[in-house]
Amino acid sequence: GFLGGGFAVIAWFLFNEYVYLKNKDSTMVEAAGIGESGEKDFTWGELIDYRLEYFFSTSEFANVILLLGLSYLLVVVGAGLLVVGDSNDYGTISEAAWTAWTYVVDPGAQADAPSDFVPRTVSLGVTLGGLLVFALLIGIVGESIGEKLDDLKTGQSRVFESGHTLMLNWNDKSIAVIQQIALANESEGGGMMVVLSNLEKEEMEDRLQMAIDAKENPLDLMGTEVVFRKGNPILESDLKKVSA
Repeated sequence: GFLGGGFAVIAWFLFNEYVYLKNKDSTMVEAAGIGESGEKDFTWGELIDYRLEYFFSTSEFANVILLLGLSYLLVVVGAGLLVVGDSNDYGTISEAAWTAWTYVVDPGAQADAPSDFVPRTVSLGVTLGGLLVFALLIGIVGESIGEKLDDLKTGQSRVFESGHTLMLNWNDKSIAVIQQIALANESEGGGMMVVLSNLEKEEMEDRLQMAIDAKENPLDLMGTEVVFRKGNPILESDLKKVSA
């Protein structure tokens, strides 16, 4: 069933990773010219750390796989212990698995556990594991939202405009250029202007706001909107990002 299939997938994955690390160990030993009696300058723990770092840095769904894997292991181990330790209350593995799952997702479910030692102990352990999974979930969701907000702040998204004015790079004359473009757009009630520069988006926005708030000769956009994006003006990919 589902539990057996999931266990087979995890076993297959771990076996492949073991084979990979075993080959990597042999390759490193051979490259270093270490004989059978020689001492390696690395450990299996370091190899595993390297593999984990590679997996989490290259796989887009590494965090999701980690959460699903931990949840599955909690359910399988909890169900197995419940069946072995209290076969009277949990006659089938599917029934025990469902009970273990409720412990994972609902900390209060352990209050309904049988009063025997094994079910109470299993429910406590699985519930604590479920709290860890929930904490990881909150951290992953928060990190994803934070990364998205950072992308928005740094101007990584594409500009969807047409008929706009594009200014490449930023220097001490840029404010004056923006003012002239705003004057040209005044008769049409304003327009859209996009600035692409190697400077940080927030830095350019701050300079524009300082010019608008200046006490002497403040910048008047006259209805023109200015959008900033960070990028290299000579790269085709960055030019496409600003709809050039």
